[in-house]
This record gives sequence, structure tokens and C-alpha cells, in this order.
Amino acid sequence: MVGRCIPSFITFRFLSLSTVSSNGLIRSLYEVTIGASTGAASLFPRVFFLTTVRDGGVLVTTFFLLLTISFRDKTRVEGK
Repeated sequence: MVGRCIPSFITFRFLSLSTVSSNGLIRSLYEVTIGASTGAASLFPRVFFLTTVRDGGVLVTTFFLLLTISFRDKTRVEGK
């Protein structure tokens, strides 16, 4: 039997960290979070995009991934 991992939610966040410096540097940070869950584990990859627009109109995008895995404890001990 093959378990299925169905995305349970998708969240888009815009973090307004836009800064403009004296040399025309503009920075913005975006975050995309996708949650997927099975019966025993949850997987939450978060991708961050840092965009930088320079003085001459050059767009530089840097991204990095933060991966979170959480496991549910299925064992229960019940007292009598």
C-alpha cells in the first residue's frame, strides 16, 4: 500500500522588508509555505525569495529553502 501525501494548505506571505538605500538599492522578501500531511508526518517546506533591484534596473533574486518535518506520536498509554 502506497501512502499519499496531499498538500493541505498553501500560504503566500509578502514580508514588506523593502528598503531603498542612497545608491538606489531596493530589496523585497517573499515567503511561500506549502504544507503536506500524511497520517504519521507533516512536511512544511518554506521557500524564501529575496529580490534586489539595483540602480541600473538589474534584478537579482536569491532563494533559500527551510524544510521542517514533524512526526506525530501514534502511541498512547491509557491508565486503567
